[in-house]
Amino acid sequence: MNREEVSRCYGLSMELLEQYENWNLRKNGEKGFSYSAQDLQRLSLVVLLRDIGFSWEECRVFLCLENRETSCRLQMLEQHRNLLLEEIHRQEGLLEQLDGLRFQLETKNTVFPLFPEN
Repeated sequence: MNREEVSRCYGLSMELLEQYENWNLRKNGEKGFSYSAQDLQRLSLVVLLRDIGFSWEECRVFLCLENRETSCRLQMLEQHRNLLLEEIHRQEGLLEQLDGLRFQLETKNTVFPLFPEN
């Protein structure tokens, strides 16, 4: 399959395919570039990595370590897991604040403390 076919069949953006091509991980076919089943598996992984917050460069490095450094790949995943957990905790704090404001409005206590008193 060529780039346009892959984009159309799998709903992948041209930006993603261009990035992947720039990483030179694909095989060069006789009549130009052709995506193999392995390429499609890698592209699926890149979509997942991007969804969890990997940069393009981090995706490239992760794929380049494919058959070599499992520990490095696990470390990369652990770093992103920790970042996601931090974001979840931050969001949970905001949710608690929102719930507090809702409670104040529901109980007709519309005095919102702006700053803690000293």
